[in-house]
Amino acid sequence: MPRTESGQHASLLQRWKAVASSLFETFGAVSSLVRGETAPPVELEHPYVRYEHSDLQTHRVIVVGFSILGAMWLSAFALFLYYRYAQMHVPEARTTAAPLSPPQNALPPEPRLQASPRRDYQAQVSYENAQLSRYSWIDKQSGTVAIPIERAMQLIAQRGIPP
Repeated sequence: MPRTESGQHASLLQRWKAVASSLFETFGAVSSLVRGETAPPVELEHPYVRYEHSDLQTHRVIVVGFSILGAMWLSAFALFLYYRYAQMHVPEARTTAAPLSPPQNALPPEPRLQASPRRDYQAQVSYENAQLSRYSWIDKQSGTVAIPIERAMQLIAQRGIPP
C-alpha cells in the first residue's frame, strides 16, 4: 500500500527525532563523564527493534523430548511382543516342496555342454599348473624353451630383466 506524502514526511520526522534524542543522550552522558559525574544508566530504546517478550519454556521442550523417547521405547517393546507372539503361533514351515516347484535335483535342459563343471575346472587348473612347473620345447629350431615359473623368477632376480 503506497504511503502518502504526509505519511512519509511524518515517518521520516519520527526517525530523525529518535536519532536526535539518542545523540543528545549520548553527548550528555559523554559530557557528564568528562566532568567526572556519573550519570544513571540510560536504557536505550529503539522503536524499530522488536524482540520476543517471553522466553522459551524449557520444561515443555523437555516434556516433548521425553514423550518422543517414551514413544520410541514403547513401539520397540510392542514389536518385541509381536515377534514373540508370531513365533509361538505361526505354523512350522512345510517340509515338502510346493506342488508346482521343479524337483531339487533337476538337470538343466538339453543340450548339456558341460556335464561336470567342477571336474572340468579342476582338470583345467591341474593342466595349467603342469605347464607352469615343467621344462618343454616351444620351438626346437629357434632354441626357445619353456622353463618352470619358479626357475624363471630366480633367473630374473639374479640377472635382471633382459632387454
